[in-house]
Amino acid sequence: MIETEKDSIMETTINSSDNIITRSYEEYHQVILNYITYRITHRYEAEDLTQDVFVRLLDYKQMLRPDTVKYFLFTIARNIVTDYIRRYYKKQEIDSYLYDFTATSTNETEENIIVSNLMEMEQMRIYSLINNLLCLWKRN
Repeated sequence: MIETEKDSIMETTINSSDNIITRSYEEYHQVILNYITYRITHRYEAEDLTQDVFVRLLDYKQMLRPDTVKYFLFTIARNIVTDYIRRYYKKQEIDSYLYDFTATSTNETEENIIVSNLMEMEQMRIYSLINNLLCLWKRN
């Protein structure tokens, strides 16, 4: 009899947690989405992050109470936005570094090809200039 009471209490707790999560999604989804959109200004990214907030809320299923769920949601949302912003700026920093690094460094083989092409073009111009000068000199 005691085992069935424990099972009954666990089932009631699970059902109430599911109800809390369902109600909180219905009540706070748009509010959380607006908050995240305001913080990061990318609507589609904000929708993904909002979904992540509610998925992460499932991790705290056993700790949820109707009076604390709003605070859980905004704390989770704030942490997810902070993580997103950190990743975003870290990516910008890495992209900037890679751009700066690749803009200043070149391949030695590529440099050799460019130099030989430039030398060949320069020699052709010098040769054509000499021919033009000789033609002018012969005329005078």
